[in-house]
Amino acid sequence: MTRVWIITGCSSGLGKEICLSALARGDKVIATCRGDPNTRLIDLIAKGADVLSLDVTAPLEKLGEFTNKAISIHGHVDILCNNAGFLQHGAIEETNPEETLRQYQTSVFGPMNLTRTVLPHMRQRKAGTIAMIGSGISDLPVPGTAIYTSSKAALASLTITLAAEVAPFGITATCIEPGEFRTEVFAEPTTAAKRITEYDDVLAPSRERVSPDFKQPGDPHKAAERIVDLLTGHGLAKSRKVPSRILLGDDALLWKSFRVKELERDVEEWRDWSIGTNFDNE
Repeated sequence: MTRVWIITGCSSGLGKEICLSALARGDKVIATCRGDPNTRLIDLIAKGADVLSLDVTAPLEKLGEFTNKAISIHGHVDILCNNAGFLQHGAIEETNPEETLRQYQTSVFGPMNLTRTVLPHMRQRKAGTIAMIGSGISDLPVPGTAIYTSSKAALASLTITLAAEVAPFGITATCIEPGEFRTEVFAEPTTAAKRITEYDDVLAPSRERVSPDFKQPGDPHKAAERIVDLLTGHGLAKSRKVPSRILLGDDALLWKSFRVKELERDVEEWRDWSIGTNFDNE
């Protein structure tokens, strides 16, 4: 079965690797990027991808026009992969409202709006898959990444409910949360315009990890293969129900395990404080 994909943010990194993996399996891919796709995505064109320009932060009406154009290429779309993103680095006090909004427009509002434009098509066909690329550190306290991680946490929360809403129409929705993979997201973060030197020590560890010199352990090619398996029901995902939220990467699994244990400990330690707030005798 040949599937048709729309993948955002395909000029480099994970998005590009997902495109290549899907194309290698014989699927049709509509790859997107900002700017001129005929220049920026020339290597994907050579592999057989269709390309379109897309700014995921565009107004809903413009995104609707994009979706109609994309669907017209092959007559339908099976998989939407919301991958486009960047990492805004800086302490909360250092970042400004404009930087925060730009992160949320790209990580949350853009994917949400693009999904809104694709859902009517998928509902009509009673089939489809929507994937959000989240982050394995979305609920971890990593100083310097709060703007980024909170946007990814919002995306994950949104996807959990989206999955429940669209399941009756035969549509699957999942948020894939990768750990540290060697892509431009980590090597080329956007740094806060304002720098407060008092935060230098507390931000030093995360600054080191988002620099071009840090060698992230994750192989983006392997990640892409797993993602395509998941979204097409192959490999380790064959005959398994896709969860609404799933981790990707050895490190992501380790971090989440620690976080779950921490949450369980806090729930039990503060149980007496949390309960006993209902009305009496009701």
